[in-house]
Amino acid sequence: MPEKEKVYLGRCDTYNLTELKRCFEEGLDLLGVHPEGRMTIKPNCVLAHPKAAPHAYTRPEFLDALLTVLETRGKPQGPIRIVERSGARISTKRQFKRAGYYTLRKKHAVKLEPMENAELVKVKLKNAKLHDEITVAKSLVDTDFLIYTPKFKFNILVNAITGALKLNIGILDDEERMMFHDFRLDQKIVDLYEVGKPHLIAVDAITAGHGGSQLTSQPYPLGLVIMGTNSLAVDVVSNAVIGLDAREVGHLVETHERGYGPIDLSDIELVGEELEFFQERAKDFDRGFVRVDKFKTSMNILIGDGYADGDHGYCMGGCHGITLDALLMAKDRNPHNPMKARSDVTLVIGKYEGDVTAKTVIFVGDCSEVKGTLKAKRTVRVKGCPPTHRDLLVALALDAGLYPELLRMSITIPQIPYMLPKFLTRIHRPQAWKTNMELLKHW
Repeated sequence: MPEKEKVYLGRCDTYNLTELKRCFEEGLDLLGVHPEGRMTIKPNCVLAHPKAAPHAYTRPEFLDALLTVLETRGKPQGPIRIVERSGARISTKRQFKRAGYYTLRKKHAVKLEPMENAELVKVKLKNAKLHDEITVAKSLVDTDFLIYTPKFKFNILVNAITGALKLNIGILDDEERMMFHDFRLDQKIVDLYEVGKPHLIAVDAITAGHGGSQLTSQPYPLGLVIMGTNSLAVDVVSNAVIGLDAREVGHLVETHERGYGPIDLSDIELVGEELEFFQERAKDFDRGFVRVDKFKTSMNILIGDGYADGDHGYCMGGCHGITLDALLMAKDRNPHNPMKARSDVTLVIGKYEGDVTAKTVIFVGDCSEVKGTLKAKRTVRVKGCPPTHRDLLVALALDAGLYPELLRMSITIPQIPYMLPKFLTRIHRPQAWKTNMELLKHW
C-alpha cells in the first residue's frame, strides 16, 4: 500500500519570528524534508499595497523565518532566489518593494528576481491539455529545491482557496497568463503543474484573506501554517479548513484525475495540530462569492452565455468572474462604492438574450453581445477573452464612475503611458475628468 501524502498544520497566531521558526522546523521534521542544493522560492506577490491590498501577499516576516530555517537546517548552495511575476503589467520589482522583500537581503543571502527581468526559458509540456509550451524564469526550472509559499485567501475565479496549484499562474508572462483564463481555467492550472511542481509548500495562513477579491480581501485571523510536499494534498487540506470539499473544486478534481495526488482527506496523513481546531477558527470565514448579476450595485448588470463556443454557462474563470472580481475590489475598502457608480450604465457579460435600453452599455469581453434590440447612446467594449483586470478597472472608472482602491495615484503613475490614450479618447466627457479627480484624492 503506497504511503500517504503528509500535510503539516502548525499553530502560529502572529508573525513572530521565533514562533514561525518553530513551526517550520517542526514541519520539516514531521514531513521528513531535508532542503539542499540550489533553492528557489516562489511567493505570492501579485499585488502588495499597505492600504489597497494589505492581505494579498506572502508576508516578509513569513519569508524571513523560512529563510532562517533553510539556512540553518538546510544546505543551500549559493543565494536563495525569490522569483515572482506580478499581474496586470504591474512592476514586480515595485511589488517586492511594497511587500518589504528587499529588507530580506540585509539578513539573508537571497537574490530577488522579478520575472520580467529574469532569464527566461521555454519549456515544452508533455501531458498538457491546452498549453504546448510555456515561458518561465530559468531559476524556476534550473533548481534543486523549489519552494512555494502561497497566501491563504479565497479566490472567486475558482470559488475556492487558491494555494499551491493556482500559484503557478504566476510563473507565466502576461500574455500566457491570460491564455485559456476562461471556462478552461481548471485545465490550464493543472497543465502548469507539469513545470511548477514544488518540493516543499509552506502556506501563509496566519492572517488569511476573505470576503472579497483575492487582491483586496479583508483580513481573517487564522493563525495557521500549512506545509506539505504535494501541492494537491496541501490545497485539499487548505479548503477543508474552511469546510469546502475538494471534490467541489474543479481544478482540484482535474489534478486528481490526472494522477497528481490525493483528493480525499482519508488519503492524506495530517501531522501537527488537529484540523478541527482550525475549522472551528474558520467558522466565520466569508467566501465572498455571488453571481455577478446578483452583486449589489447601482449599475445594471446583465449576463448571458459566457462561452465563445456557444455552450451555455457561467464563465467563472473568465468574463463573469473577472467582472465580479473588479466589483469586489471596489467594495473591499469601501462597502458603499458599488452603489456610487452611474445608474445609467449597463454591463453586458456574455450573450444576453433580451433587449437592452441604456445611456451607456459596456460590453465585457470579445464575445459579449445583445441578442435582442439594443438602444444605447454609447457603447464601450472592454476587449479580451477575458479582459485583463487593468483594462476592466480603467473602463469601469472612466465610463461607469466606479473607483476601486487599486486605482490610486501611487499605483497608476507607472501606468500613465497606458491610461493617457484611454483618457484622451474620452476627454470631452465629464466622467473622465471626474475620474482624474478621484485618482488625486486617493494617493
